[in-house]
Amino acid sequence: KCLRKATFQQIPLQSFPRESAKSALIRVLFVELKQVVAPRTQYSIQQLASSMHLYIIRHAWAYEHGDPRWPDDSQRPLEQEGAERFARVVELLTQRGFAPDAIATSPFVRCRQTAEIVAAHSTQSPQLVELDGLKPGSDFAELIEWTKQQRVESVAWVAERKDLIYSL
Repeated sequence: KCLRKATFQQIPLQSFPRESAKSALIRVLFVELKQVVAPRTQYSIQQLASSMHLYIIRHAWAYEHGDPRWPDDSQRPLEQEGAERFARVVELLTQRGFAPDAIATSPFVRCRQTAEIVAAHSTQSPQLVELDGLKPGSDFAELIEWTKQQRVESVAWVAERKDLIYSL
């Protein structure tokens, strides 16, 4: 509704059998940044670049929330199977042109691990930066400012934040 122009690349649902269709579609989402406005902030994504690709990536499968092994949820890692499956998806996307030049990740362990998988499969050797703006409930403005400063064709945001998807 808030997207004036967007191109969505959908991943086949078979790639994510444990997830709902909605969750699978937001897992890896491609948005072409042309006149896209972020409500709830004074910043416009349109200001980022005249032609920039933004990849919004929610972390790969992680251990269950509330697992007593990680009382600090920010330390909860990816499951081995989740990391392997996500790596296969990234390999397929890379064959189709997925190649972020820069990657911003939440400091959460599972997000950092997901970002490292993206970086390892990228043909661009992207810079990897941790940003608090990708933590749940954080200020979207920091993320926009960082992205505006990048002088690249494509940026990936790796986050825990479901609210990030809905902010766009």
